[in-house]
Amino acid sequence: MSKTFEIKSPEKNLEELLKKSEITTELPVENFEDRAKDDFKEKLEIEIPNKTGISPSKALKSMSEDRRGLTVKEGLKLVIENPEVLDIKSIDLLGSRYKRDCTPTIYKWKGEIKLSAICSDVSDPMCGPAYVLKM
Repeated sequence: MSKTFEIKSPEKNLEELLKKSEITTELPVENFEDRAKDDFKEKLEIEIPNKTGISPSKALKSMSEDRRGLTVKEGLKLVIENPEVLDIKSIDLLGSRYKRDCTPTIYKWKGEIKLSAICSDVSDPMCGPAYVLKM
């Protein structure tokens, strides 16, 4: 079973989006890069499957054509508008990457929301992907 959310399209500037939120990162933002092209539609429909413990590389290989992974900006916007999503699980942002081989992830730790990155072959029982549904 999964949950679906609708979000407004995010700002195009990652640094501005981080400044507007209470989300922190210790990583240099210039090292985040989009794999997927941001749709920048007025609204995006986001699906968050309950399944966790899938490595980003396996999730990317098994993705169907009717969905794509969230970019960092879309993930931040999702969490800003719906912070409760992180009560479901930490979210791997498959539509972006950090440096060459890592996948960005958003998680909650001790009440704070953080943006970080994990190795793409690591599976964490607390993490899993979220998807933009293509319409």
